Amino acid sequence: MAASTWTWNGSTGFSTTAADWTLTSGAGNTKNYPAPGDTVIVPAGLIEDGLAELAGQGFVTLQAGAEILVTASGDGFSLGTNGGTSGTLTVTGAGALLNVGGASNGIVIGNTGTGDLNVQNSGSVVDTTLSLGGNQTAPGGGKGTLALSGASDVEVVNGLALWSGSTLSLDASSGIDLGSSNFYTPGTV
Repeated sequence: MAASTWTWNGSTGFSTTAADWTLTSGAGNTKNYPAPGDTVIVPAGLIEDGLAELAGQGFVTLQAGAEILVTASGDGFSLGTNGGTSGTLTVTGAGALLNVGGASNGIVIGNTGTGDLNVQNSGSVVDTTLSLGGNQTAPGGGKGTLALSGASDVEVVNGLALWSGSTLSLDASSGIDLGSSNFYTPGTV
């Protein structure tokens, strides 16, 4: 089945609530919410989980003023979770926020697959742990990419793991805060 495009309707709720989604292109599915490989657009509102139904595959754009909040113990946010899969998340615009600060599994980009996290145009990410190309304790053989630009920031409270084959880049106006100071020096990690 070809990938579909879904748009969040701007409310607050869980990503598995069909009434909170509008199918904007493609055939959709019987569940009436996004599935692995789909494109997801979040123009406003608050998604209160990590979009687990995508299984780390597909394309997600979190626009200015929108938020994904993952707080449940054992949850996190993943892209490129399994070999042969890929996922991309773009957090773009002032007030766009991926907040995985209360979730114990943090963010995993490209564990054994390929994942890209782009934070741009004053977008923000807050998380407990951030892993690129594996998890916090071991490489997974995947490829993770984190790119920050346009005065964007990422706060990693407990640990950043960057494994071989993965990349982290930032421009002179963006930064990464390792810890919980809520402060970064532009152009630095």
